[in-house]
Amino acid sequence: MNRHWISRYKLPLVAGVCLVLAVVTMCSRKPDVSKTPLAPPPTSPYEQSVAGIGIVEPKSELIEIGTDAPGIVQRVLVTVGDHVNAGTPLVIMDQREVDAHIQRASAALKVARIQSQQALTQFDLVWNLPDKRAVSRDEFSKRQFEAQAAKARVAQLEAEVAQWQTTKERLSIKAPISGEILEVACQPGEAVGGASQGVLIRMGDTRDLHIRVEIDETLSHHVKPTAKAVATPRGDTQRALPLDFVRIEKYVKPKVNLVSGGQRVDTRVMQVVYRIASGNEGVLVGQQMDVYIQRDGAK
Repeated sequence: MNRHWISRYKLPLVAGVCLVLAVVTMCSRKPDVSKTPLAPPPTSPYEQSVAGIGIVEPKSELIEIGTDAPGIVQRVLVTVGDHVNAGTPLVIMDQREVDAHIQRASAALKVARIQSQQALTQFDLVWNLPDKRAVSRDEFSKRQFEAQAAKARVAQLEAEVAQWQTTKERLSIKAPISGEILEVACQPGEAVGGASQGVLIRMGDTRDLHIRVEIDETLSHHVKPTAKAVATPRGDTQRALPLDFVRIEKYVKPKVNLVSGGQRVDTRVMQVVYRIASGNEGVLVGQQMDVYIQRDGAK
C-alpha cells in the first residue's frame, strides 16, 4: 500500500518542491535598478538634417612622420604637446657609422685633390713647351689622360662625401611644417626603419581644428556648402559646436567609421571637411563626433 502510494504521488511531490524553490528564488532576487544613461542621445537642431560621423583632425591633416633609413634611435628631442617650427629636429638616429664613412671619404678626397694637382702640373709642363716636338705624342697623351682621370676621381669622391652627408641629414628627422606634436611613438635605443618601418612622430597644425565627416553617398546630394552644420561630442550631447564649411573631397571612398558592428562595410561615403568655428576647448585630434548638416531646402 505504501509503495503504491509513493509511486502514485512521487511526481506531484517533486513538482511541488520545485515550485516552492522557484517561488523562494524569485522572492529573494533583488529588484532591478533602472539604468539611466549618463547623457541623453544626440539630437539634430534642425527640422531636417543629414547626419554623419566626424573625426577631428588638424588643419594640416594628421602628419605621420617616419623614416626609410634603418637604424637605432639615439635621441628623441620633443614631447607630446610641444609646438615646433618647420625644420626643427625631432628624432636623431645613431650616426656613428655614417660619420666614419664621411671621415674616410673626406680623407680620400684630400689625397685625390693632391694627386689631381700633381697630374695637372705634369701636364702643364708639356702643354707650355714652346716646341711640342720636345716630347713624344704618347707622353703628351699620357699626361693629359692622367690629369683628366685625377680630376674625375676628385669629382667622384666629392659626390661620395655629399652622398654620406645627405644620409647623415636623413638620420636627423625634422618637422616638415610648423605645428604641434600629438604623439611620440619611438624611444631611444629602438630599432626603426627598414623591415620595422613605422610612424615615429604624429603632428599637425592645430591652430584650427577640422572635422572630416562621412556622408552616405545616397544622401550626398542633400549636402550643400552653404548649409549650416554642428558637431556634438560623444557623451556631451548638450554641447553643439558650430562648423564652417571648408571643402568637399572629390573622391567617394568606402566607409571607414562604423557606428555599430552590424553595419555594412561596403557602403561608400562622401567626405566633407568642416572647421570648428569656436568653442573647441577640450577637443582632441582623433575624437569622434556626431555631425548634423542642415538638409538642402530645410529650415
